[in-house]
Amino acid sequence: MHSVTTNGDDTTEERTSTTSYKFKSEGAAAVGSCVLQAIHGESDTTNDAGRRSHRFQLYFPELMIIATAADAEPIVDSLSTVFSEIKPVN
Repeated sequence: MHSVTTNGDDTTEERTSTTSYKFKSEGAAAVGSCVLQAIHGESDTTNDAGRRSHRFQLYFPELMIIATAADAEPIVDSLSTVFSEIKPVN
């Protein structure tokens, strides 16, 4: 990924980073009263300044949300959603 940041003093910084993703496993996870598909993975990111980061990831495709953590795989105890009725436009 390449990014250009413009600071408040009108200076700009350009950075390039590389991210690699590793699929770990896929399964079902009970979250509250739901059973959702859960995809477990890890990512490593390195930028051109030599900074590195490692993240554990847990992705729920049905909800299109991801939980991340730096020290261990995230634990999701519960989720809540609100479904709104879809009304046709006349």
